[in-house]
Amino acid sequence: MPDHDLDLLFRPRAIAVVGVPSTQEGPPFPFFRGLLEMGFTDETSEAPGRLYPVNPKLSTYQGLRCYPDLRAIPRPVDYVICAIPAAAVPDLLEQCIEKGVRLLHLFTSGFTETGDAARAELERRIIARARAGGVRIIGPNCVGFYRPAARVAWSPGFPREPGPVGVLSQSGGHAAQLVREGGLRGLRFSTVVSYGNASDLNETDLLRYLAHDPDTSLIGCYIEGPRGGREFFPALREAAARKPVVVLKGGLTEAGARTAASHTASLAGTAAVWDAAIRQAGAVRVGDLEELEDLLLARQFLGRLSGRRVGIVGAGGGNVVQAADEAIRAGLEVPPLPAEARAQIARFTPIAGTIIQNPLDTIAENWSEAFGDTLIALGGTGAVDMLIAWLELGWAVWKYTGATEARIAAAVAQLARARTETGLPLAAVFRAPPDPEAWAHYRSLAARTAALRIPLFPSIRRAALALARLAAWPAGGER
Repeated sequence: MPDHDLDLLFRPRAIAVVGVPSTQEGPPFPFFRGLLEMGFTDETSEAPGRLYPVNPKLSTYQGLRCYPDLRAIPRPVDYVICAIPAAAVPDLLEQCIEKGVRLLHLFTSGFTETGDAARAELERRIIARARAGGVRIIGPNCVGFYRPAARVAWSPGFPREPGPVGVLSQSGGHAAQLVREGGLRGLRFSTVVSYGNASDLNETDLLRYLAHDPDTSLIGCYIEGPRGGREFFPALREAAARKPVVVLKGGLTEAGARTAASHTASLAGTAAVWDAAIRQAGAVRVGDLEELEDLLLARQFLGRLSGRRVGIVGAGGGNVVQAADEAIRAGLEVPPLPAEARAQIARFTPIAGTIIQNPLDTIAENWSEAFGDTLIALGGTGAVDMLIAWLELGWAVWKYTGATEARIAAAVAQLARARTETGLPLAAVFRAPPDPEAWAHYRSLAARTAALRIPLFPSIRRAALALARLAAWPAGGER
């Protein structure tokens, strides 16, 4: 059963950041800046969301009163972020117990993951004392949690809008990349927890929490080695029976397992064992962080697909040949275009410079009516279950004819029209070259497609693989 107390942990009313930098030069400490951006304020506020910096060398930090320790804070504190050396953590923990703190996040590292016996023993003593004192711990050696609805973020620049995706990750870097890159494409999150060494709260606890969390309808996991022992797979099975679950397992090679032991003190396992266990649990395993991001995005916007037949519209002969190969390799089907559809498309697509087949090469500009008409004609054949619009040459056209927001908006309008008129799931592909102007247009395009719940992918390979996984999703996980 889920630990319902975890919901209270992830909804703090007051947060103390212990160990803010002694120098105030430069940007604020990332934890502090993230919380300020999300809306936590100073102690003069009557509303929940009070933020307390702690450093005995400072009287103020970033315009807020700074306290020498937790005991000096005059009001209750729910959540403490610890960024002080490992040797100072036991005293901080005693302050947390005295203060009635619910959750202590140990950003601090230098414990079991070092392989040093004395440091491992220090970690064990801290956890034992925390349990006796009623304080839950995230970490050590992690970046904590991000929950937009509670206005909590460990870094600036995270989306403020909540969404349906819950994530648990032993790696803080993976969690941050997923939030930043996925957020740009429209992923929105209920709760993201980086839990590091998992000495107290572990992936089993978090899976059970997310499985029953009403704000979460889709779960992603990055796991190096489950610290919940034998309870992990029953928890995974329980979660996958209620909601779609995607798992990225780290440390499946000998070298990866060695690194995982140093990273988060985790024990890894063989790929075959994990493949079988994840499949039997009803979850889906992915091979890397890109696949995890892509599949969560596709599932958030498209749900489960009802077939494998794909229709692809692109620009450039080489592109559509590659698209066909990538789709087949991913496990999709690429049916030929019926003769009546080819005749219909030929009425508004010149024969020269095009391939009127599936995949279809068209010289119609992405923002023109002809591009939308082509997608609609292909989708209306009854021969395909989904559409991919590859805007690969869109950048070249936009670059030399003057890319404008109006043209980008028009391109997205054609995608929306095609989806509405065909009633088919639709994904878009746009590969921006390493050019600042191109990236600005990519961000605009990503924001517009996300607003319409059209997943945008940076390559045809990634789009095809994500759609193929949606079409092959195991039964269950639909409550």
